[in-house]
This record gives sequence, structure tokens and C-alpha cells, in this order.
Amino acid sequence: MFMSPTDPEEVSRIITSLKPNNIFGHGGVSSKLLKTLKPAICEPISIVINKSLGTNMKIPKLYPFTNPKKKN
Repeated sequence: MFMSPTDPEEVSRIITSLKPNNIFGHGGVSSKLLKTLKPAICEPISIVINKSLGTNMKIPKLYPFTNPKKKN
């Protein structure tokens, strides 16, 4: 899968298009907060996205399990 790099203008358009009162991601960030911070965060977000594209960065899902052979 290939994704093309982004720029601050694209990030700004996406943030502007978010529905109000939605919460996103693992941190529970609201769309209202993103829209308020939009002037300050568009460039840093685009930099992080562009750097992540080249590294195949992912958010892992970790599931704890117990070893049935190991006793406490």
C-alpha cells in the first residue's frame, strides 16, 4: 500500500471537515479541541505523518496472557 505525503493545508482541510462533538483516537481527543488548535498543529501533524509513512509505523495492540505452565 502506498500513501502520498501530506501537507499542512490537507491536514487543515481534514480537521475543518470533522463533525463537531466527535472524539478520536487512543487519547480521546475531541474534534472541538483539534479545531481550536488547528493553526498550531497542522504543520507538526503533517511532519509526523510524512515521517511515519517511510517507517511503516503502527500502533500495536497488546494482549496480556498467562502462561498455563507457569505457576504463581
